[in-house]
Amino acid sequence: MATSVAVAATAPIAQQTEPIPQPVPEAQHNTWQQPAPEPQPGPWQQPAPGPQNNQWQNPQPGPNNQWQGANPERPWETAGSNNQWQNQQPGPNNPWQTGPQPGPNPGPNANDPNKKKKKKSPVFVILIILFSLIIIGLVVLMFLIMSGKLDSFGQPKTETSSMESSSNPSGYQPGDENTSNQGNNSGGETSESSMSFSHDDSSNSGSDSSGETTSESSEDSSESIPEPTSFTLSCGAEIEFTATSVDLTGYNVTDLIGIEQAPNLQTLIVNQGTLTDLSPLVNLPQLTMLTLNNLPISDISALMALPNLTYLNIKDTMLTADTIDAIRALKPDLTIVGYTVSEYTLVAQDITWENANTAANNAGGHLVTITSQEEYNKIVSLLGDTKLLYIWLGARSTSGSFQWVTGEPFEWTKWYSGEPSGKDADGTIEDCLCLWKVTSEWTENDQRNALNSVNGTSGKIGYIVEIERIWGYQP
Repeated sequence: MATSVAVAATAPIAQQTEPIPQPVPEAQHNTWQQPAPEPQPGPWQQPAPGPQNNQWQNPQPGPNNQWQGANPERPWETAGSNNQWQNQQPGPNNPWQTGPQPGPNPGPNANDPNKKKKKKSPVFVILIILFSLIIIGLVVLMFLIMSGKLDSFGQPKTETSSMESSSNPSGYQPGDENTSNQGNNSGGETSESSMSFSHDDSSNSGSDSSGETTSESSEDSSESIPEPTSFTLSCGAEIEFTATSVDLTGYNVTDLIGIEQAPNLQTLIVNQGTLTDLSPLVNLPQLTMLTLNNLPISDISALMALPNLTYLNIKDTMLTADTIDAIRALKPDLTIVGYTVSEYTLVAQDITWENANTAANNAGGHLVTITSQEEYNKIVSLLGDTKLLYIWLGARSTSGSFQWVTGEPFEWTKWYSGEPSGKDADGTIEDCLCLWKVTSEWTENDQRNALNSVNGTSGKIGYIVEIERIWGYQP
C-alpha cells in the first residue's frame, strides 16, 4: 500500500527590517558622563509619502543641504560647517568625548552648565565663629564660678575683714588714702566692694551683605585693694593700728618713727637698743605707762607733753637725778621707777622724835630708814667722830612692834643687848627708835619721844634726813 506524503511548500514570510542604532563609540568606558542622548526621529528619518512633502528625500547636492551625506543616527560624525559636534575639544563640556577623564567623579550633575556651585556667605562664617567664642567664654566663666575664683556676678572674690577701732583723738584713719567708699552692713547683708568702671563705646560702622551694622564696647574694672591693718617699725616689729599695748622686748630699737600710727597706744615697753629720740611719743596722747631700759637716753623733755603719763621706768639709761627731779617737779603724780639713790643729811638738834619726823618731811624726805647692813655702814660712815649720842631713826612702835615710816619691811635690825625694852627705868613708854652709842659701836634702842627732857642729853641729840633720788643708771 502506498503511502502518499504531501509536502506542503512554505513560502517565506516577508519581514520588515529596522535599522539598528549604533552605540556611541567607547561610551561604556565613560562612567561619569551623561550617556549620549538617544537620537530623536527627525524630518529626514521618517520620510513622509510623496516627494513633494519630504524636502529631504532625494536631496539635491548643494551648500544648502546640511544633511547631505549625513548619517541620521550619528549626526556628529558628518563633516560639514553645520555639524556642531565636529572638531570639539576635549573637556568636561563635550558630552560626546570618549574615554574617562582624570579627577574625582563629579557626580551626575557635573556637566550640567545650568548647575552652579553655591558658595557660603562670609557673614555666615563670621556668625559661626562668634557663636563658638561665646560658647567657649560661657564654659570658662562657669568653671571659674564653680571653682570659687569668681562670684555670681563674674567679679573676682575679695575677702573683707571687720575691725573695731577705739576713738581716734588725732583724727588719723589708717588707709585713708586707699578708701573710696565705706558702707555699713545690716541684717546679714554683705556689702559689695566698691568698683570703678570706665566704659568706652567705640562704634565701628560697616555693612555686611545684609547691610547690618555692628558695634564693639569694652569695659575695664579695677579691683579694690584691701585696707592694711598694721604697720612696721624700723626695728621690724609689726604693730596693729588699733593696738593699745606694745612690748618691743627682743627688738633692737633705734627709733620710734611711725609709732604715731597707733594713736590709741597706752603702754609701751622698750628694753634695748640705741634709741635716743623720744619726740615721736608726743603724738600718743593716751600713753600712760612707759618703760625705757638699757637705752642711751639723756633727754626726756618730750615726755612733758604727755598729759596722761603716770608711770615711768628708766633703768640703765643716761638720765641723771637732776633730770628726773625736773620732770618730777612738773609731774608730781608721775611714779618714777629706776635706781634709787638716797642722800643723807645729819642734823644736830635737841628735838623730840615727832618734831624731827616733821622736819624731815618738810625737807622733802623722811627720817632715815636702815634696811640693810650696807645702808647701816653708810650711816655709820656719815656719823664719823660726831659727839652726838642719840640719832632719831624713822621707825615707831605700834601695837608692840616697830614699823618704818616708809612702809618698808622691818626685817634688818641691830639691837643693843636687852632691847627693845618698851619702857624706861621710870616706867615711861619707849616707842621711838634711835641709834645710840653707849659703847664703841652704834646700836638700835627704843626711847621715849621727849628724850630731850631727860637730864644729861642736852647737846647730844640729832636726826638724819633721807632723801631718795631716782637715777636712770646704776650709780
